[in-house]
Amino acid sequence: MFRDQERKPQRVILELGLKVFMSADEDAIRERCRTVFSNWRRLIEDAETVDVLMWIGDGDEVFNFTGRMDDVFKWNDTIGFNNLKYNAYPPSRHYQKWYARPYIPQPVKFTYADLKRIIAALRETAREMYGKEIHVGTTVDAGPEFVESEFKFERHPEILKGGPNSELPKSLSFLCCYAKMAADHYSYAGFPNGLPEGTLFGTFLGRQLRLMSEAVGFDYVWLSNGFGLTHYAWSYVGECFNGLEYRPERAPEAVKNFVSFWEAFRKEYPKGRIDIRGTNFPIGVDVSTHGIDIREIYRMGQLITPAPNPPWGSANLGLEMASHLSRISSTPTRLILFRYYINDSWFAVVPWYDYYNREAFDVYCPMSCCRLTETGDVEGATDMSVMTANTGYGEMPPTQASEVEPHLRRAFNLAPDQAGPLVWVYPFSEYQDEVHKPTADLKKPFFGDWFVARAIAGKKKAPPKG
Repeated sequence: MFRDQERKPQRVILELGLKVFMSADEDAIRERCRTVFSNWRRLIEDAETVDVLMWIGDGDEVFNFTGRMDDVFKWNDTIGFNNLKYNAYPPSRHYQKWYARPYIPQPVKFTYADLKRIIAALRETAREMYGKEIHVGTTVDAGPEFVESEFKFERHPEILKGGPNSELPKSLSFLCCYAKMAADHYSYAGFPNGLPEGTLFGTFLGRQLRLMSEAVGFDYVWLSNGFGLTHYAWSYVGECFNGLEYRPERAPEAVKNFVSFWEAFRKEYPKGRIDIRGTNFPIGVDVSTHGIDIREIYRMGQLITPAPNPPWGSANLGLEMASHLSRISSTPTRLILFRYYINDSWFAVVPWYDYYNREAFDVYCPMSCCRLTETGDVEGATDMSVMTANTGYGEMPPTQASEVEPHLRRAFNLAPDQAGPLVWVYPFSEYQDEVHKPTADLKKPFFGDWFVARAIAGKKKAPPKG
């Protein structure tokens, strides 16, 4: 039976690397804005709200912002892994082989004034082509991949957790959101006389982000790779689980530490919307390994959208689906975001061709799932994000968009309207409550999520011992 009316996304997010702007010339900027909006025309026309999420770097441009608009900032103008000279990665030929190199022979050296022009051009182009007012966001990433960062690895290494000196083996150097910063004498926009000793990183980041957003025109921020939720987003080891044994006595302090970041950050960045990427795992695993109470983060961060499905389902579809289902089980509002990984703005891989071979299973699998309300009504994705609209070389292939777009629109239209044959009754509150108990049983949420992930994948492999 055909539906009387098409289901459409309320919000469409086009994730866009700064790499698409291969010239700072005004005409060239406008032409690239028209290309991205033309490629994804049908999704833009469908949506009530359109956002552009700009991938500039890893947040280094925020950290180093002085308030001077003619300053040049570092951005992700490379293909490959940055910060290899700082031993920011586990020992592996993989990272050494794919060292960072320029994505084009002479990348533009952008200033903050250029960034302001680009944001204005995006807004004006969307208005001219579709009569729509868009929101433009920026990103802060927890990891070491995207930009060579003297700020993190030389000026303020105390804000890093993980890396070669960590007690956790083979870990990456990730930002610690609740770190206290060492004093310095650098002139920042928010701290013109330098940082006082012990400044909370949440205070520093919130103030810098607010001032830079006001200067260039950003409306919101995306916190990437688990930033604000953990410092080990790619691992199931953390403060409360070292891979061999659980440490429930650390859970209360972990909850307190992460909540302290959100409190400090929101005090300095009170009005902008915040979206989060989350970890690579279900929220029960996050409880067990990182000591996370996601309810407190929703509350202190004033979040309205939960983290979307992890962006690598082709690698482990069972884990992606279990993560996605756990995240939508209980959310701060009705909003649910579906994110589809078609391009990689940082590396040479192009997932639509290289991972999926043009097959849309990673669209229809997450979009075939929903949650049930207390009355048995069905709730599915309301928003969707295209990650990213460009390749790692700054290309925006119109043929790729024309192949992907019909699947995305069809998946929204065919979203479930009733419960399926299998319903997972997820113990959301019980798992979150566990970290607050004096004798927390952290094995329980870990096992529960991992068991379902393996069941979905149809594999019998047991979770790690512990």
